[in-house]
This record gives sequence, C-alpha cells and structure tokens, in this order.
Amino acid sequence: MQINTESKGMKNDRRVAPAWVALFALLMAVYLASGSGRFRIVDEVSIFGVTESVAKRASLDTNAIAWTQWVNSPGEVLGAFGPQGDVFSKKGPAPALLAAPFYLIGWLSGLLPVAALRLSMLQTAFWFNAAVTALTAVVLARLALVLGYRLRAALAAGLLFGLGTLAWPYATHFFGEPLSTLALLGCIDALVRLRQTGLARFAAWAGIAAGIMIATSAAQAVLLAPFGVYLLWASASQRIGESEREAARSANQRDATRRFAVRHSAFVIRVFATLLAFIVPLLVAAGLLALYNQVRFGAPFSTGYHFDTGEGFTANWLQGLWGLVFSPYRGLFWYTPLALASVLAWPAFIRRHRAEGWLLLAVTVVMIGLFGKWWMWWGGFAWGPRFLVPLSPLFVVVLLPWLAGGLRRRWARIVLAALAAVSVAVQVLAVSANYVNYEIALRALYPTDWVDPLKYGPPALFNPAHSPVLGQVRLLWENAAANLDLGWIQAGRIVWQVPAAALLTALLAGGAGWLIRRRRVGWARAAAALTLAACALTAVLSARVYAARAEYGAEGGYAAALAEVNGRSDPKDGLVTVAPYDYQVPMATYRGHLPIYGYATEPTPLHAETEAVLRRALVAHPRLWLVTVGQPPADPANGVEAWLARQAFVAEDRWLADARLVTFVTARRLDPVAVRARLGEQVRLQGARVSGDTARPGGTLAVELLWRVDAPAGDLRGFVQLLGPDGRLAAAQDGIPGAGYAPSAGWAVGATISDRRGLLMPADLAAGEYHLIAGLYNAASGQRLAVTDAAGGAAGDFIPLLTVRVE
Repeated sequence: MQINTESKGMKNDRRVAPAWVALFALLMAVYLASGSGRFRIVDEVSIFGVTESVAKRASLDTNAIAWTQWVNSPGEVLGAFGPQGDVFSKKGPAPALLAAPFYLIGWLSGLLPVAALRLSMLQTAFWFNAAVTALTAVVLARLALVLGYRLRAALAAGLLFGLGTLAWPYATHFFGEPLSTLALLGCIDALVRLRQTGLARFAAWAGIAAGIMIATSAAQAVLLAPFGVYLLWASASQRIGESEREAARSANQRDATRRFAVRHSAFVIRVFATLLAFIVPLLVAAGLLALYNQVRFGAPFSTGYHFDTGEGFTANWLQGLWGLVFSPYRGLFWYTPLALASVLAWPAFIRRHRAEGWLLLAVTVVMIGLFGKWWMWWGGFAWGPRFLVPLSPLFVVVLLPWLAGGLRRRWARIVLAALAAVSVAVQVLAVSANYVNYEIALRALYPTDWVDPLKYGPPALFNPAHSPVLGQVRLLWENAAANLDLGWIQAGRIVWQVPAAALLTALLAGGAGWLIRRRRVGWARAAAALTLAACALTAVLSARVYAARAEYGAEGGYAAALAEVNGRSDPKDGLVTVAPYDYQVPMATYRGHLPIYGYATEPTPLHAETEAVLRRALVAHPRLWLVTVGQPPADPANGVEAWLARQAFVAEDRWLADARLVTFVTARRLDPVAVRARLGEQVRLQGARVSGDTARPGGTLAVELLWRVDAPAGDLRGFVQLLGPDGRLAAAQDGIPGAGYAPSAGWAVGATISDRRGLLMPADLAAGEYHLIAGLYNAASGQRLAVTDAAGGAAGDFIPLLTVRVE
C-alpha cells in the first residue's frame, strides 16, 4: 500500500489553514461578484420554493409556484401533486434543505435596526452554491495534499477547478449540481483517506457524502458500484500489507500461522466495521428519502418524476453520448477545453495512483453513460452539460502530476496553460451574458413543437456555428447592454462597490499566498482573516445591490401589497397570488410567513388540484389575501378570483400601482337570518346568512345576501355596514355584487343572486352592541333604493339584519 508521507505532516503544516481560508474566500467573492442575482431557469425556482417553505413554515410544499404544474407538457412539469392537491418539487431535497440556513440569514436580517444590513432572502440563498463550490475547491486542494502533492500544486488545482470549469457558472445558480459535486468529491476524498489510514471514520464520512449525493440526485446511486469496489480494494490492500509484514517478522511456520489467524480475524472485524460505517449513513439517507416521499406523495418510492409521460432513461444513447461529450451544443470539450488535457493526463495519473485513477475513470464513464440515456440529456435551458458538472473536479485531479511539474517539455506546458486560459475564458463568457437569450434564439433556428415539446430535438448537434459558446460572443457583440447579466450592471449603470470588494478580496488573497510561500505563517493568518472579511463584505454588498434589480419591484405595487399584507395579516391568514410572471417578487421581498398559494390565470372550472387546495385554505385561514398583477377586477380569465368570490366573502379590493390587493373573509359556518324586504321595484331580499352574532376587535364577519330579481335592475351597488350604538360607521363593505363577478346589469329576471361580503373589524373597536345593515344603491347617483318591509310598509333605505355583540 502506498503511504503518503506528505499527508502525514499535513496537520503539522501551519500554512495549510490560512491557504484554505484564502482560497475559499477568493473563489466565493468571485462567484458573488459574477452572479446575476436572479433565476435563469425554472428548475432553480422549484428548488428555492422548497427552501422557502422549509425555512419559513417547516413545510415541504411548493404551492407558492403551483402555476408551474400547467406548462407545455407533462415532461416539463417541475413537481407533482400530493394526495390533497399540494404541489411538491421533484428535485432532490438535499440542496433545498441545506440552503435553508442561508435563506434564514436574509429573513432574520429584516429584524436588524440598520436598514443597510437588511438583506433579501433570495440573495442570501444564492450564497449557498457560491459557498458550496468554494468549499469544493478546498476539498480538492486537500485531496491533492493527501495524494502526496505540494501545497503549491494543490492550490493551483483548486483555482483551476474554481475558475476553469463549469463549476464557476453553476456557482452563481440555484441548481443542485454544485452540491452533487461537493458530495461526490467528498466521498472520493474520504475513501482515499480510508485507504491510506484504514480508519473506519473515513468510511462513515464517505457514506455521509454519498448519502447527500443521492439525496441531491437519486440517479447518482449508480456510483455506489465503483465506490463499493474501491472500498473493498482499500480494505484488501490493508490486509495484503499486514500479511507481508507478518511474514517478514515470523521466524517459523507455526508462529506465522498463529499470527495469521489472529490478524485475519482482526482484519475481518475491521472490514466489517468499515463496511458498516459506510453503509449505515446510506441507509439513513435512504430512509429519510423514503419518509420524504411518503410525506409528499403517500408512497415511499414515489419521487415526483413523470415516467409515464416521457421522462426517464429513454433517449437515443448514441445521440446523448455524442451530445454530452463532443457536440457543439452541450459537448464537454466545448465548455471545458481543459478536459482535453485531462484525457491525455489520465494514463500518467493512473501510473502514479492506480486505484484512484481507475476509480475516477469509472465514475466518469458511469456518469456520462447514465445521463447520456436521460430523456433530456441536454438539461433544458442550461449552460453546457449540466448533468456532468459533478465531474468537474475529477478532470482537475488527474492533472495533478502535470501541475506538480510532470510536464518536462516546454511546448506541453504552453499547451496546458493555453487550454486552461481558454477554459477560464469560456466560463467568463458564461457569467457575463444571459445564455438563455441565445437558447431562445436557437429555438427559432431549430423550431420547437410547443404542442409537444418532448418531441424537441436538441439543436446544434453538428453545426459549430450554432454553439452556445460562440452564441455568447454574438450576444455581447450585437447588444452588450441588453445581454450583460452581471448583477452590478443595472440599466447601464455600474455599481462599482461590488467588483471593488471582490478585487480587494483577490488582492488580500494574493497577499496571503505570498506570505504563505515565504512561510510567514502569522502574517498569512492575518491576511487570510482579512480576505474572509472582504469576502463577507462582497456578500453583503452584492445582496443589497442585486436586490435592487427592476424585476424585484421594490418600488412597485406587488411589493407594496406584500408589505401591507405583512403588516396587517394575522398569523393564521393565507396569501393567494395570481402573478406568475412576477413570482420572484415575493421570493425576494416578502418577509411574512403566511403560506402562499401561487396560481396563474386559469378558466373555470378550476383544475381539481387547485380547487382542493383552495377549499382547504378556506377552512384553515380566517382571511385570504389575494394579490394580482396587471389584471382588472372580475376578470373572467381569472378563475381563482372568481372561485374565491363565490366561496368566500370579499372585504376589500383596491389598487396599489399595477397590483390589486383583495381581502377575502372565510367562514366555517353561516347562520340564517330571518329577514325579507323589497328594494325599489327591482329586487327583493329573500334571505341572509351571517357567520355569527358576535365579533372581536381585529376579527371578521361574513355575510351572504340572497337577492331575488323581479325586474331589470340596472347598475346597482350593494353594501353591508356595521353601525355603532351611536349610529356611527364602524366597518363597511360595498361594491359590485359577487365581488364584481355578478353585476346587476346582467341579472336575469326571476334569478336569485348570491352576494357575499365580508367585514374587517378595526383593531381598536370598542366593546358593545352594534347593528348590521345591508342595502343597494344606484351606481350613477349614489341614491339608496327605498326599502319596503314584508308587510308592505316603508322601512327607510337599508335593511336591518341583526345585532352584533363585540366582545
């Protein structure tokens, strides 16, 4: 067995810790400064939806983005319905759950007295993948030391991974691939250390990392095969080494046999303990995943993927393999040219690290083969081969012999440096321009059947001119202002503080590196601490600046409506939104913890799942706050609002810029009120129902009026009022009947109209007896209709319903 003397002294090398801190801080600052601060792909939205629910409500649903369930085809749906109609993401839970603390940083920052330190939850959640990717670079560098390479080569490998592979652009996204990358590399690192030391705790760490990897992408469970083989090989290599040493020490055969039996028993016990340490975390992860599925879908093996509608491992395998490795559209070598050098370096790495070299090769082959068969192997709208991002550190690990000086020919070193430089340049293109714009342009060159997008064939499989890598250059050349996607460039204005903070971090990291090289450890630690502080400054500044993007509508009506809901709502209330094109606004700005039910405009009758969830919401919440954006009141296309108008009781309806805030009162039961009256010659009140004859300050009251139409009614408005003991108005609601969906001009003679209205009790309402009245008035003149009582006598211009006692 190869013993690594360098790794033995790693703990005693005081330069290591400041080196790791500086590397982490530098890369994280680069990722934060090169981020856009917004979602690019709806997959990110789905993962974030889980993070938001977990952090705010300890729930797992993504009802806030339920509208994503009704897109072009079932195969593009980002979630699945639970037994009660709730929506759950089909993405692996690990990234969403582990990102929750980052989300909470932004949410809890709202409690700080200093406004400059109040950060957007969405932006702090984006820190997660930046931190995960920077940590992956540190793990890679540490693995280099474990394999026997010097600190200089280890740091070079970490930087090459962090800046020259797909890791960089995906560190600025909210996908799960960065966590898969860290988990995969962490598992390999632990297995290598297990082989070197024989300590079972490294098997446990490997099992934990593998469990996180599977909880991020269940398909990657196939990697347990090469990991298991390596684990057995590591145990066997320990046994062979011990047997050889025992034979050398034994002078006679009997003594050797006895010692061999003892050693063999100890070996079997150790191997069993090692395997158990590896397997137990996997079993725990599997059990938690089964429980996660059971809670969501009522079945432990239901993941939410729609295998019956086209998802699955059904692609043309040759096309997928070509596409992932060589094609101009998603080919690995196009997006990470450095991988060409990795292929050439692999034999040298295997000669130096035989077991590890074959392990990395097996993992690479399995991953490419696996996702080459996936139905959408290209990953939808994405940058490069998204599913192969976890392989990025492996392509750098195999370069370690060359990075450590293994290339003796000058021209070979120049070629390696050139490939590294081109790889970095490709990643710079990725983060500079919004690649989604070119993906959309490709759909014009390679038309999509939007009736069934599953039939869409990936474009640019063979035409280099249409490669998205070159497409980024075109976007910047043709209209840099429209296509630049750096969060600190907004409307042509450069917010210089963010790149300045990142530059400061880079300078401090460079200083720390120089001090480490000169072995001035004390000063290096101080410089590393300053580097970390500068990185934290970059994080805060980027979060503040990116949150000011126009799409987050900080000054718009939607944000104002959410702020009002947050200030006025009761913890038991619910929030319904019909604003699918502005879904990011509540994700970035809403600090309340009400459950959000987010839908798009849909015709009536509603989808069965929508209605099931809304019916539960009527029972669960005393009030439902509805926010719509850019939609007129009583829009026939807004089926959700129309349903609420029929099932709940509208209390308020007003505009806040381009958004409407509508408050609905709910009632679990309605008590009939014995009242009848005629209003003018057109309408009779046949009956009424009220949610009770008591109320409380800050509470609600629901009223249903049943109007009988005797003649064409004209344009009328209805009202319900609560009058105090002195006759003063305490609470009121008036407007078009049926929350605007039952205008009186359209009432048919002989019809009975249900008119539901809600009252919001003022928080400072004094106790006492109040009078509940109702009536109708002419919309044009404001004149109330005269009321005639059941006996035919005049009774004024309103109908007394009942006396309400406020307690």
